[in-house]
Amino acid sequence: TLFLNEIGQGCKVYSFEPDEINYRRLVENMRGNASVITENFGLWDSESELFFSGENNGSSHIENIQNKQGGTKIRTTSLDIYCDKMRIVPTYIKMDIEGAEYKALLGAKDLIKKYRPKLAICIYHKFEDFFTLPLLIKELNPDYKLYVRHYSDNRTDTVVYAV
Repeated sequence: TLFLNEIGQGCKVYSFEPDEINYRRLVENMRGNASVITENFGLWDSESELFFSGENNGSSHIENIQNKQGGTKIRTTSLDIYCDKMRIVPTYIKMDIEGAEYKALLGAKDLIKKYRPKLAICIYHKFEDFFTLPLLIKELNPDYKLYVRHYSDNRTDTVVYAV
């Protein structure tokens, strides 16, 4: 709600949530707010079905895609595909998607190359994300300036901003 108050009239927020219970909570929380479009699927580098460990909290994540046992089957799409279908040109992309950021950034490569939206990408879910995600962002669009901000006293809550 704070974010919505800051962005102003006429802006749209597109929110993606693959966990069914969290999706229902999201829809309920955003009821009556026409500025928020909710989608019940995850972001990835392609349209596919993956297995998802939905814990209804911050521990939810895509399962090892080689191990198709356990978890719940979810639909995914890429931001490139979604934005093309919906005719959207994003100006700001925020990702805190529990370790799927690398694949989701690959799925937004055309948008990042062509439109250079501002990015706020969490880099703390996997140890290697601290290095691989900023490098990927610069590879996709070398014109970005990157800034890292840390918001807590442990390794969580670290975000790379690309402007």
